[in-house]
Amino acid sequence: MSVRSPLRRQVTQWVARSTVVAVLAAGTVGFAASHKRITVDHNGAMVTVTTFGSTVGDALAAAGITPADSEIVAPSADEKISDGDQVTVRTPQDESDLMLRGGAASRSEDPVRGPLINVTVTIDGAAKQVATQATTVRSLLRDLEVTLGDSDAVIPGLDTALAEGAAVTVAEAATSSTTVVEDVDFKTTTKDDPSLEKGEKVVETKGEKGTRTTTYSVVTVAGEEISRQQIASAVTKAPVNKIVRVGSKSAASDIDVPTSSPITPGSARAIAKEMVLDRGWDEDEFACLDALWQRESGWRVTAHNKGSGAYGIPQALPGSKMGSAGSDWRTSAETQIKWGLGYIKGRYKTPCGAWSFFKARNFY
Repeated sequence: MSVRSPLRRQVTQWVARSTVVAVLAAGTVGFAASHKRITVDHNGAMVTVTTFGSTVGDALAAAGITPADSEIVAPSADEKISDGDQVTVRTPQDESDLMLRGGAASRSEDPVRGPLINVTVTIDGAAKQVATQATTVRSLLRDLEVTLGDSDAVIPGLDTALAEGAAVTVAEAATSSTTVVEDVDFKTTTKDDPSLEKGEKVVETKGEKGTRTTTYSVVTVAGEEISRQQIASAVTKAPVNKIVRVGSKSAASDIDVPTSSPITPGSARAIAKEMVLDRGWDEDEFACLDALWQRESGWRVTAHNKGSGAYGIPQALPGSKMGSAGSDWRTSAETQIKWGLGYIKGRYKTPCGAWSFFKARNFY
């Protein structure tokens, strides 16, 4: 008969107890590692389940959800899961119930799916955050069971690709008309003026802009203009073109002044003064005439502008006009002055009237 010593018995008991504790501890660690809390979102209905499974499919089984073949599961059923993960299940809308502008995918089509993203969808002013695997606006609206009416519009377009944070707006399109008045620029034209010094410019007619009235048909969605089409346009005020006279008169050195003039400038002045007073005009009127014809010809009877062809004391253009006052118009100061005073009377009333016009326009 063998007798177990007290010391061996104590050691054996300690080892046994240690082994049991170690086994229990290992089991506890394994239990904690395999036990997971998973949140399942099934078409917006949230449920939290606990599972010892390792895949998305195990979590769905724990939630009592068996996805149909047409339903979207993210992550996919064979993906590994960890404690705290979320699984999303979405049921696509029956495409036959949708009336998407531009056409919708048929039931036989398998829409392309991408990674799960978050987008904002605003329908008639109501905004909603949506998690989706849709890759285009069209497939997103199909999944959300959004039916578009004939007057509805979508921003951005139905075939626009979706990305994280995208915003989609669906609203009734409003059509209105607007009228815009726009300026019409004037043109600038030039014309030669032999009474002006060569290169000199005088504005004869100031340019004035016209107006064009245009009516547009404007389509807006949620207050944002998405299209504009012109329906009518007309010039309601014609522009006035600017006219500039450009001098072509030769310089004073180009004027023929024969050294043997039939009459001196001083004598011509004396004749003119007498004829001015005979017409009932006063000394002031003669002063205006003196300034005018001094500028034009220096009171020279045979002054001839080669550039323009103007001739004589009044610089008639052409000089032959003065033939109405006398056949000696080429050499007679009296004939030239008679014609010149008649021209001034008929067009400007008085010599001062002609001088004022000349100072403003550099011709008369």
